Amino acid sequence: MKILLLIAALLCNVFVYFVSLEKTYIEEIIIITVVLFSFYHFLSSIYCSKYVLLKSVVFGGCFVLSLNQIFGLGAFLIYDSRFTYGHALSLLNSNVNEVQSMLSTMTVLIAIFVFLLFFHFYVVKFYPIKLKNKLASISISLLWILVPICSVTFYHSKTAVERMSSLLFSSSPFYTIRVVIQAFDQYNEFHIIKNHAVDYSHLTIGNNPIKTIVLVIGESARRCNMSLYGYTRDTTPFQKQEYNNLKLYTDMVSSAGITLFSVPMLLSTVRPEKFQEHKEQLGDNIIGLAKYLGYTTYWLSTQEKGNRYVSTVSNMARLADSTLWYTGYDEVLIDKVKKIQQNRTQKKVIILHNNGSHSNACDKYPETEAFFVGDNSVLDCYDNSVRYTDKLLGRLFRLLDEEDAALIYLSDHAEKFVESRFIHSDSKEGTEIPYYVWYSPMCPEEMRDIGIHRERASLTTNYYEMAYLMGITNIRCEKEHKIKFLKSDLSVVDYDTLMP
Repeated sequence: MKILLLIAALLCNVFVYFVSLEKTYIEEIIIITVVLFSFYHFLSSIYCSKYVLLKSVVFGGCFVLSLNQIFGLGAFLIYDSRFTYGHALSLLNSNVNEVQSMLSTMTVLIAIFVFLLFFHFYVVKFYPIKLKNKLASISISLLWILVPICSVTFYHSKTAVERMSSLLFSSSPFYTIRVVIQAFDQYNEFHIIKNHAVDYSHLTIGNNPIKTIVLVIGESARRCNMSLYGYTRDTTPFQKQEYNNLKLYTDMVSSAGITLFSVPMLLSTVRPEKFQEHKEQLGDNIIGLAKYLGYTTYWLSTQEKGNRYVSTVSNMARLADSTLWYTGYDEVLIDKVKKIQQNRTQKKVIILHNNGSHSNACDKYPETEAFFVGDNSVLDCYDNSVRYTDKLLGRLFRLLDEEDAALIYLSDHAEKFVESRFIHSDSKEGTEIPYYVWYSPMCPEEMRDIGIHRERASLTTNYYEMAYLMGITNIRCEKEHKIKFLKSDLSVVDYDTLMP
């Protein structure tokens, strides 16, 4: 019975390893099985020791092993995907509120984690193989350390394409940490972006740049859930009232399915195929351009700063003259904009990064804003979050009405509706976002580029729309014959090849 329990644990790990990293080579499966077998033997040896304190090491080992496996299983069960760099980056940059919100929708994963933790501890406690030969026992116990070290030595002697620490973890019981380590490299990229020299001297500036430009970066907003785009529920009454003041894109798609990739690209000239290999090009962005043109730049966010492993989004935000993060519902940003607007002589670019409709949408708006209440609580919550965002945009329109101002509203990406829940997804449904430019009545008439844009476009358009509002007359977004998309595993594909 004990032998069967050990075999079941090893097979379970093989399954999680496969869905976490999509490894198909039999030798890799054999290696990871041997390594996990050695790890169990190691923990069992400690458990059998006479030192009680060492048993905490056993529990710690089971905890880390379970955490490693739940990362892989979570990506597989929620996103039907392997555990990718994008998932790791999102984990590293999550704050306490985000984690609590997400966990409220993932009770099954929490239950699986608890089960795995006690399952691994049970396997160690009743580990069936006891060797009388101490040398043989020690040798088996050290394999889980020696195999990764040998792997690093072998691969590093051939090519140094990856960090050794990343390779070390790839053949250890903690293999998903390899992907997490790759995400650590974000920490140093701020200086790469900031120090990239951009020559704007070739730009031609017109006579009527708009004085106040507000960019509202929504979160996880689906245009198919907006009545502005024909949705049957009245989710966007304030935006519909402004229909005649809009340049409305009806087929805009995001360049990536997660915030950490999409936002840096919509702020810059970097396209999906250049995102990973040419991060320095993120230095050519709308914040730097605005500052060159004499605008004072502000970044106001309710998404919070994240932890010390800052993301590319945080790195871009830090380029602004004033960068502030707030807690609470998105409406806290309105008062901040009012204060900024008190200086009427200053040219301003204000970027608002909202929580929008990010999962769990139920906690993205106050209870008093629950307009839709029906049988489908998930859909009701989502639509309520869209309507709440609409209310905030309505307040911004009124705030900017009497000024030479324009506002761009977009979403970083959409979400896919799967089995009664909304998830981030590398799919067409997960990219179909709202995008429009709103012009105040006080804008110069020649700047009011109002109308309907029906041709499919990607968010790479945004840099050029912003440049136009700032008065640049000699650059335009080149038409993309084949729109590219950056998947969460950093591969680049044609948008048309994405699943629906």
